[in-house]
Parts: sequence; C-alpha cells; structure tokens
Amino acid sequence: MKEKVNILCADGFSKVGLDIFSYYENFNVKVNEKTSREELLEKIGNYDVLIVRSSTKVDKEVIDRGKRLKIIARAGVGLDTIDVDYATEKGIIVMNSPTGNVISTAEHTLAMLFSLARKIPFAHMSMLQGNWDRKSFRGVELFRKKIGVIGLGKIGSEVARRCLALGMEVLGYDPFISEEKAASLGVKLVSLEELIKESDFITIHVPLTDSTKNLITKKEIEKMKPNVRIINCARGGIVNEQDLADALNSGRIAGAAVDVFSKEPPDPSNPLLTAKNCILTPHLGASTEEAQENVSIEIAESIVKFFKDNVIVNAVNMPSVSIQKFNELRPYIEMGEKVGAILSQLSDGGVIQLLISYVGNIVNEPVEIITRAIAKGFMKKIVGEDAVNYVNSLLYLESQGIKLLETKEEDNFSVFSNIIRVGFVSKTKKEEIWYTVYPHNETKIVRINNYYLELDPSDYMVFLVNYDKPGIVGFIGTVLGEAGVNIGEMKVTRARRGDKALTIITVDNLPPQDVIDRIKSNPDILEVRLIKL
Repeated sequence: MKEKVNILCADGFSKVGLDIFSYYENFNVKVNEKTSREELLEKIGNYDVLIVRSSTKVDKEVIDRGKRLKIIARAGVGLDTIDVDYATEKGIIVMNSPTGNVISTAEHTLAMLFSLARKIPFAHMSMLQGNWDRKSFRGVELFRKKIGVIGLGKIGSEVARRCLALGMEVLGYDPFISEEKAASLGVKLVSLEELIKESDFITIHVPLTDSTKNLITKKEIEKMKPNVRIINCARGGIVNEQDLADALNSGRIAGAAVDVFSKEPPDPSNPLLTAKNCILTPHLGASTEEAQENVSIEIAESIVKFFKDNVIVNAVNMPSVSIQKFNELRPYIEMGEKVGAILSQLSDGGVIQLLISYVGNIVNEPVEIITRAIAKGFMKKIVGEDAVNYVNSLLYLESQGIKLLETKEEDNFSVFSNIIRVGFVSKTKKEEIWYTVYPHNETKIVRINNYYLELDPSDYMVFLVNYDKPGIVGFIGTVLGEAGVNIGEMKVTRARRGDKALTIITVDNLPPQDVIDRIKSNPDILEVRLIKL
C-alpha cells in the first residue's frame, strides 16, 4: 500500500477507530460530526472511502459523484440509507459492522421490554407531575409469558437468550434459519402467523427490505392478542406506523415501544408521537459507548485489511473471508481470473452459459470468491478492464445474458486432489479449461478441451489448433523468429482421438497481425488465437 487513501467519516467516528488508521501513514482521514448533503456532493469525489451512520443518505447521486470510491462503510448494521445495488453495479464494496452493536441493541430491546411491561416511563412522567398513582401503572410479569422474536440473526438470537433467562417462552420466526439452529437457542420455530397469534410480546429484528416493509400492518394486528405489546428496535417501516398508532389509540393492543422510524427524525405529524401507551426513543439501539467503539474498530480494521492485505471482510455485496482463508485460496483465485480471461478470448461472442465445476476437497471451501474471480477474468475482456471487479463481475455476466452454472462434486476420480473445470457454451462452440493447485501452491492448467498438458500461463500467448504433422512446429518457430518475436515456451499436445494437436506458445510480446496472417496461411494450421492476460 503506497498511495494515499482518503477517508471521509461523514457522521463522526470513535477515537479508537481513528487510532487504528493512525498506525498507517497512508491513511488520510477527515471527520465531520455532521455532513450536509451539499458538502457531501461537493467533496465526495476526493475520497476513496466513505464511512457513514444512519444520518447520511448514500444514493445514486452521491455514488456517481464519488468517482474514486472503493468502499462505502456503514458504522453499524442497517443499510437502508445506502443504495447497495447501485454501489455493486459501480464496483464499490459496501461494508457494515455486523457484530459491533449486537449486545447494545439486544440490551436496549430488553430495556424497552421491561419498560413496557412495568409502564416505567409513564409512571415517571406522572411522578414529575406531582402524582402518586400506583393503580394506574400496574404492570405484568415477564415470567412464563410468550415472546415472539421475528428474525433470529445475531441481535434476535441475543434477545432470545436473555428472554429465556427471564423464564419466558420464546417463539421464533425466521425463514432462513434451520429448526436445529433454533432448537440450539432454545427457541420454538413457528410460522409468522402462529407467532402473531400466540405471543404476549413481539420484538422485531429483521432488516428493512422489500419483503419486510410493512411486515406488520392492520391485518396482522387484528390477529394478535388484545394484551400484546410490540417492540421495534430494528428499522422503521417494518411496522406500519399509522396502523400501529390506530391500534394503540383504540385499545386494540396493550402497548408498543419504538426506537426506529420510517423517517428520522420523525415529522411532527408522525402518528406515533401522540399514540397512547407508546414508548419512543430516538434510535438509541446502538447508542452506548461500547457499541460506538466496537463498530468503529470493526470498520477501521476491515478497511485496513482491504487496502493493506487486499482482503475483504464484513462486505455485504461480496463474500467475506479471513486473511488466512484468502491466502489459502489465493492460488485458486489468481489462476481462476487468468482462466476466465483465456476463455473469453477463445470465444467468438454469443456466450450463453459460463460453467464452473469444483471437484474434490475444494468444495468444502468458500468458493464464491473464486467464482467471482473467474467471472471477472471472463468479463474484463468484454466490458473493459476498468469496469469490472470482484464486486460486480456476476452482475456483468447477468447483464450480458450469460447464465452462470456452478456445480460441486465431492467425489474426485482424477489424479488431482482438486480440480476446477471452467467452460462456456455459445451459439457456435463450447470450450473448457481445467486447472489445479499442486502442493506448495503451484498452479497449472492441466487440460484444454480434449488436450492434456501442464501450462503456466504468461501475459502473452498464441493458441493454435493444427494437424498433427511433421514440420508444423518448425514453421511456427521460423515465422515468429523472423518477426523478432521471442518464444518463452512451446507446448504441443495431441488429442486422445483424431489427428489434431494443440500448440501453445508463450511469447515476450504479441506478434503483429501480418505475422498471424502468415501463420494462418499454412493449410495445416486450423485456428490461431492471440491471448493477452
């Protein structure tokens, strides 16, 4: 890492996170406690990294202005203020800090739970008004009550553990979690409808997405117990605010505690501000000293790893792997990109499918990063070297109408412990390349279509298919030699059946077109391809 990395912290940043950046002289950090949209749009073009919290909206306009942006980092979990899809399209990594505020948010949920059950804020306000009214603030015990936890991710799981410790029965709804995982938490996994009907308390811990927006509306509330109490410390918009306020004001439900809003800060017209039996806090879930330090440390370390070690962690639009695992997979990743680039130059366009098959022990590794590298190599010769990267390579495949077909085969019947087979299908042809990694991380291409060989690709190569006759190799060498093209290595391999051979020549520089035309003029040479990596 030699070049300066300019970082803008648009919504403040903890000192412990800044201290991590200060260890490295190449990081230049600008911290604003609050950044206006006008300033952000004006200045973002100067920065490689943008770090935000929930206050700053990172939309298409901001992303388009951020010509240098490589990372958008959310010092927290929620990403609803960041256009992740557009950032991915632009090849920008989006990171968050998924564990830094887990405990803080879980504890705030418990604080809301206790406050609702015992009506603590309302009793406090009554005391301030000079009242001593015990009867109006009679609460309920949590012991043996049913609490429904919607979303059993990191925060939801921590809430569930704490509720179990209180002697509550925990019902859980999460379509992405297995029954075994739920059982290990002590949670009974149920449908959303059953959770809504059976729970005495309901707490929400899912992200705001198209599928979770308005997850709880009047329709769901009508199915709840009349004594139910709802807690939302996740994201505004998951619970319909007007429907919740109507249910509170009519007495249809017993209470609610809300930390997040569809618009923050909420407009004065927000119906929850005047709703009965409703506890409101200004998005305090992660507002502890420890959480702010933890998310800052997590984000700073992730950014340093990217620029210093070329390792991606805590990315939401890229597979995240540890430094150790990335280094283990690096030979597969680097060769995968080369193989993808070779294949794209063997095609004549009109590719329909990109085929990737993992065979052997490699199937137990996080291979998505390898898949993205192969796709990157394949697409960079089609859409341009600067346009495609690991983040958007799969999107570029899709945009070109190329279907990715990835398979895994644990049983390996070849002599290699691991094989990665990469190929494409077009309207006119099919090509396939196999590669492997030997001990000591030595990578080799070991098969091209029906030709077996061992090839270490170079930056410049000439691929030829020719009839297997005497004099061909001499002819090629003479033509290249007379043109001043230095040959590094020549591989000649015969097909198992037939009378054709594959000849691969590594050269110091690509031959000019007239030299290629002269080689093509030989009637025994059927195909010539120039390959540049």
